[in-house]
Amino acid sequence: MNFREENKGPDFIGIGMERSGTSWLFTQLAFHPDIWVPPLKELHFFDVIDPKAKYLTHRYSYHLKSRIKQKFAPFMDMKHRPEFRKNPYWMGFLWDSCYFSGAFDIRWYKRLFHSRFTGDKVSGEITPAYSNLTPDTIQIILDMNPDIKFLLMVRNPMQRLWSGVIHHFLHVKKKKFEDVSEEEILDFLENSAAQNRSDLKSILETWKSCIDPKNLLIQSFEDITDNPENLIKNTYSFLDVDSDFLPLEEMYKKKINSYTREDYLMPNKIRLTIERMCQPSLEALIKTHPEIVQKWLKSYDFPAMQTTS
Repeated sequence: MNFREENKGPDFIGIGMERSGTSWLFTQLAFHPDIWVPPLKELHFFDVIDPKAKYLTHRYSYHLKSRIKQKFAPFMDMKHRPEFRKNPYWMGFLWDSCYFSGAFDIRWYKRLFHSRFTGDKVSGEITPAYSNLTPDTIQIILDMNPDIKFLLMVRNPMQRLWSGVIHHFLHVKKKKFEDVSEEEILDFLENSAAQNRSDLKSILETWKSCIDPKNLLIQSFEDITDNPENLIKNTYSFLDVDSDFLPLEEMYKKKINSYTREDYLMPNKIRLTIERMCQPSLEALIKTHPEIVQKWLKSYDFPAMQTTS
């Protein structure tokens, strides 16, 4: 197979949002026999080439370590990683040779979804950072494939932002959360990048102004707990694959986002700051997407939305 032949790239892209259940969604996509996803969940291409991006390419840092570890997958119990089974073991090395070589451009990206890997399956990827792409970068995606479909998982902005705070200090800063001061949290919250990632109003306005609405599926994080079967069915139907298929029940009903434990209650000062930041977006969304906001209102009794004195 000639990898230089023209390729349309993926059939769908998951565009976020961060901390909104995209890893859970990726797993459900990987389980479907008619869907192919790459062995890396987040390819981080369009956010890196976006002029407003603050991300660096992950090709030779995090992703290299990840792919080395995944080489041992065939020798372990990996029933929860079905994407590793979609291609023969040796094909993984061929995919890696494409991923870790060549110029970081659109031709390189499209090559990762070559039919040699995807076969006749519907293919796509999920990178939550794509939710904040600029219109010019979105147009690059449409120029690549005008019929591409987009998946957007949304979440109560206050819970999403609080989950992002905890993730940042636990996994980026590598700190025990009890050692994090309120001042550190407030500094993080005031950072424009953190706020932009929670501004669902702007995200929806940007994407809906750039793409055909029928090619955008918006689903709520809360449905992962409340009605996961329906969320999965809607996703499969949107992608035109068998919507009667269900993955392993233990995978789609497993607990997600352990950051709602009592260990991570919001101090009152932080809660007030987060509410202030999220209020404009919520007020706008209640007018345009009331069905989504109503689900969020029901989630206020989650432990992470409680306050401490």
